[in-house]
Amino acid sequence: MKEIGRKTDCKIIIYVEFAAGILCLLLAAAVTALLIWYAVNDGFAGVDKTIAAIVFVVFYLLCLGGGGWLIERFCKWKKLPETLIWEDGDCLCFYTNKEERIAWKDVDFVFAGPESLFVHLLGGGYGIVYIKADGKKYKVYFVDEANTIPDAIADKLSA
Repeated sequence: MKEIGRKTDCKIIIYVEFAAGILCLLLAAAVTALLIWYAVNDGFAGVDKTIAAIVFVVFYLLCLGGGGWLIERFCKWKKLPETLIWEDGDCLCFYTNKEERIAWKDVDFVFAGPESLFVHLLGGGYGIVYIKADGKKYKVYFVDEANTIPDAIADKLSA
């Protein structure tokens, strides 16, 4: 078994994302409490309730959705095994949500790149490896230093 791609080690950006997710959820809870207090004390007497409701709903959904998504990403990262992509004889093996094994002859396309410009600029160093084989597309997240295709994959695909 030859290891090609590892899970990103304890990068600070993943923990920052987790903290940002928790802050988003706390902010949504605080705004909810404030709005309830404001409504109970009849603070909406002179305010257009439709505009206030629209602003609140958009803000609330962004905070809850964004916070939930960031926390979900952190939990997904924690569950990943250390080795994400490896070569096992005539097969390319990788881990998405489960272990996948594909023969090298069936691999059509492999592309690796940083997950986002934000991650790239902050130096997180992790990215996504896209693998296309037999008409199916796979994404391997949180691969350490996934800025270019690993040499082992490029050599096998060009052979």
